Amino acid sequence: MPDSLSDIRECIMRIRRKHPETSLICTDSDHSAELLDSVMRTMETPFPEKIAITGFGNVSLLPIASVDQNPERQGRLAVQQILNFRRDPGGSFHPTVDPVETFLVRTDHIPIRIH
Repeated sequence: MPDSLSDIRECIMRIRRKHPETSLICTDSDHSAELLDSVMRTMETPFPEKIAITGFGNVSLLPIASVDQNPERQGRLAVQQILNFRRDPGGSFHPTVDPVETFLVRTDHIPIRIH
C-alpha cells in the first residue's frame, strides 16, 4: 500500500476499475489501513459496508481485522538479547530464534461471501 494520500487514492481507483467486486483490501500494517480508511472516506467509498480493510499490528482503533504480533513478548526477547550481550560483550553473538506467536483479531470484520 502506498504511503502518500494521492497514491492511495489512485490505487483505490485502479482496484475499483479492475475489480469492482472487491470486498476486502489487506494492508501490511494498521497504519496503512488507517491511511486507506481516511482516503476512502473522502472518496465516499462505501466503507465498511462494502469494502473491509485488514491491518497488521493490532494497534488501530478502527473496526478492522488485524494480526496481533505480541509486541510485549518481542520487546522482552530484545531486552534479553541486549542484556546477554552486555554480560559478555567479547563473546560470540548468536541471534535467538524464538518464534513469537501471532493471532488474528477482530476477524468478525472480514466479509465472507458465499456465492
